[in-house]
Amino acid sequence: RILSSDATRKGPGHHSIIELPGGDGWRIVYHRWNHVTGKGPYPGVRRIAIDPLVHRPDGSIAPVVMSD
Repeated sequence: RILSSDATRKGPGHHSIIELPGGDGWRIVYHRWNHVTGKGPYPGVRRIAIDPLVHRPDGSIAPVVMSD
């Protein structure tokens, strides 16, 4: 797993992975619910997030740390 819920951000999904122009790295784009706890369904709307995607020296992808 490279992307999953944490303590207050739930349901990351429908993600895409993009490579930035000029070799400036990779990003994962996805949506999630912010500042919710417990099991869904959650009220409100999902937010779009873009976070770095880090490749380890062995070629695997490190788990994504969701940012605010």
